Amino acid sequence: MLYSANSRSIIIANSNLEVECYNYQSMKAFTNNDIDGQKEGQAAGEKKSALQPTWTANIGEQAREMRVHFNRYLQSADIVVLGEQSFFILNEHGGKLRYQKRLSFAPSCFLTYHLKNEGDDLYVDEGPNKEREKAAIIEAAATSRDGLKTPGFMTLMGSFEGYLMVYRDTKLAWTTKLQALPIFVCTAAFQQQTGLIVTLSDAGLL
Repeated sequence: MLYSANSRSIIIANSNLEVECYNYQSMKAFTNNDIDGQKEGQAAGEKKSALQPTWTANIGEQAREMRVHFNRYLQSADIVVLGEQSFFILNEHGGKLRYQKRLSFAPSCFLTYHLKNEGDDLYVDEGPNKEREKAAIIEAAATSRDGLKTPGFMTLMGSFEGYLMVYRDTKLAWTTKLQALPIFVCTAAFQQQTGLIVTLSDAGLL
């Protein structure tokens, strides 16, 4: 479960392999109604008495972790979901699948972030038109929600095999074998040293 301040919504993953979004105002209005009447209606099988999600997205896998990522190119929030074998990005408004990647490993945790300089977290093939292609991607993303076909951000991802992968957009930048299986990953700064990666194992090892 997570909360998106951008749309004032609560996003949850259910046992039906779905991601559901509930608008905060709808939940507030629902709970302000007659609770006893709602319980009686639910017991009688009346669907109208149940709180309905704003949108539902079927991802076909159990969600292991979810994050709200504000995408600076789209100027809107992505709902990023880490499944049992896949990586999903959903549109915050409507739950439309924006990007999906099938993984060749069992993921354990992840983190998304942007680099300081705009365009550095986008991947395009090396060549003389590299910067021009980046500028075209940024312009397309700014004019349409469907203009960005890739994640458009950096991703740190741990695996149950004990590896840590760093993705630049769609491209695997580098990977390393850790001493312990990571169940949580984040970036940090220590003594003015920025860009450090911190992982936590199930045994509490940093």
